[in-house]
Amino acid sequence: MKGWSGRLLRVDLSRGKCVVEEYPADLAMRFVGGRGFAVKLLWDELPPGVDPLGPENLLIIAAGPLTGCHTEQR
Repeated sequence: MKGWSGRLLRVDLSRGKCVVEEYPADLAMRFVGGRGFAVKLLWDELPPGVDPLGPENLLIIAAGPLTGCHTEQR
């Protein structure tokens, strides 16, 4: 699949640590796009009723297949 790296970066700002994790291709295929992938991660990793502004919540930044570079030609 073009544009797929199979990896994600987890950044823990509290501890100042970064970890690269791999995920399977079928996960990327089933949840195409940054939004679908991000929602899947949130669904799997957060307990119901988590405080939206609490420290246990996650901030996910995910780019999807429609994210691209637009250059203006003159």
